[in-house]
Amino acid sequence: KNNNLIPRDGSCLDYLKAYNNQLNFTTDTININNLVQEFSGIFSGIFRLEFAYLIKFSANTCPLIFKDTSIKILSFCQVRNSSLQKNILGFQQFDQVGLNITIKEVRFFELYRVRVDEKLLNRQMFNYTGTIYISDYFLIIEETAFKELRRLKRLLLILNDAFNQFIYASDNK
Repeated sequence: KNNNLIPRDGSCLDYLKAYNNQLNFTTDTININNLVQEFSGIFSGIFRLEFAYLIKFSANTCPLIFKDTSIKILSFCQVRNSSLQKNILGFQQFDQVGLNITIKEVRFFELYRVRVDEKLLNRQMFNYTGTIYISDYFLIIEETAFKELRRLKRLLLILNDAFNQFIYASDNK
């Protein structure tokens, strides 16, 4: 059974954009026993995957949805925490199964009053991530947010305040 989104001829899907939908994939809504084989590698081989406008996120997204996945660029848009719109993204800690997730670059666009913490930047999801982009208005960056991301080389913050851009590049290349 071939569950992934790679065309049958073996070529790579260059870009997949999902919008006006839900990313509601939590251990409360799924059967873990069936999940490991059912969704293994579903997004593998996609160069760029974007969860864009009008996606409803979950604060407890199960990282198994990305099991056995290799993605060059993963983007999340419109993660928000306001009285008008609560659309918070976070990932559960899930140590029971080896996830084998490789995401080279992650981008968060149009954030509003979001905490950048270890729940958003889950080490199991972003262990192999070298670049992180964060744009717009975040509430706070927790001191521990990047602690477990040992391969992180570049952090780009695009701020909509008094600063235009702030770029941090790690000396550990």
